[in-house]
Amino acid sequence: MDGERLVALEQLRFDWANANLREDPFRSHQVVQQFFTPYTDVSLTTRKPQEIVLHLHGTNFQIKVWEAPLGLLPGTATPYEVLAEQVGSINTIRAVGNAVAHNPLAFIIPCHRVLQKAGGFGDCLCGSARKKVILGWEMTQAEK
Repeated sequence: MDGERLVALEQLRFDWANANLREDPFRSHQVVQQFFTPYTDVSLTTRKPQEIVLHLHGTNFQIKVWEAPLGLLPGTATPYEVLAEQVGSINTIRAVGNAVAHNPLAFIIPCHRVLQKAGGFGDCLCGSARKKVILGWEMTQAEK
């Protein structure tokens, strides 16, 4: 098991101390396919994603911030300030940035679509390099 995966697993165990964790590659694969299957028949911007039920571990504020990017179209981006306005916290842009950076479900909760005002990518749990790659991939899919 590689180091990144071990760290992620330990964090999962810490965050969900009373959970019974079970690895199920078959079920995981089915869920992952919903998000990473190539878009062939339909444009990324018009494809309706399947509903997925999530149980997130975060403060009410973090959950509110994580919900906001769900309305952004794939391949588009918005500044942290706009996101802060959407959640009613224009004076707490740093707190919004911190919540975005701690989004536990990169790609599913599209915090990669939230950028710094000057165009910088900022940070997230998956790293700014992956954030750039995900947004770039979405942009190429939206052009098809």
